[in-house]
Amino acid sequence: MAIARSHGVGVRFARIDGTLLPAVLLAALLLPTLHGPAAAQASLPTKQITIIVPFAAGGPSDAMARLIAQGLGDQIGARVLVENVAGAGGTIGSARVSRAEPDGHTLLFGNIGTHAANVGLYKSLPYDPQADFEPVMLVASVPFVVAARRGLPADTFARFRALASAKPGELNYGSAGIGSASHLACLLLDAAMGAKARHIPYRGVAPAMNDLVGGQIDFMCDQTVTMIPQIRAAQCGRSRSCRARGSRCCRTCRRQRRPDCRMCADRSL
Repeated sequence: MAIARSHGVGVRFARIDGTLLPAVLLAALLLPTLHGPAAAQASLPTKQITIIVPFAAGGPSDAMARLIAQGLGDQIGARVLVENVAGAGGTIGSARVSRAEPDGHTLLFGNIGTHAANVGLYKSLPYDPQADFEPVMLVASVPFVVAARRGLPADTFARFRALASAKPGELNYGSAGIGSASHLACLLLDAAMGAKARHIPYRGVAPAMNDLVGGQIDFMCDQTVTMIPQIRAAQCGRSRSCRARGSRCCRTCRRQRRPDCRMCADRSL
């Protein structure tokens, strides 16, 4: 989700497709100038545009933000900087954008964690998810994949579920931080399996993934953009297995020639 600092102009979410993305984002950036007497003289941004990613570099939000920044910068002929401000489940970066000048040149690459889950997870947030921001557009909706470390004695989802249920509190999982989408996905999986795996929060998906590949944590639940490269590398012995939830993820796995990926729903979850 791309979100601008609130400037009093109503903006609505827009589903975008392919090359329309830079144009839609550009319209949102220009909104502060497209009202009032100066509307007819509106021009492209004349200063640097900054997209704040409230998570560590290398994660799915970071990857998508950089794709957007590149296309937007090429189209408008202005510099678009992606800056990672990680920590506290995305609240640090979100708070920074909430205090930025509301001129449309500072965007937050938020997600369900920063603008929904954190409201219930934190007693007090340093920003108001509704009053401090204007929604610009929905950037992406992606499925999640469950991946286990190499060496975990569970080569099918049924065995993974049995292991997690038989050893409550012994398995652990990593996430991008408390309240992040990867955290919530594993919480839902944990509840559905009736297990009690221990949560280990990181300052972003990338460091958590590094520890998963290194065998320091047992499993992760995250988006295909970060998981698929590790699934591909399974033949090189760097990851164990994957099981996906959602039909779109299964189609993704089939496109990636991963017939062993199955929906959790197909495993009576």
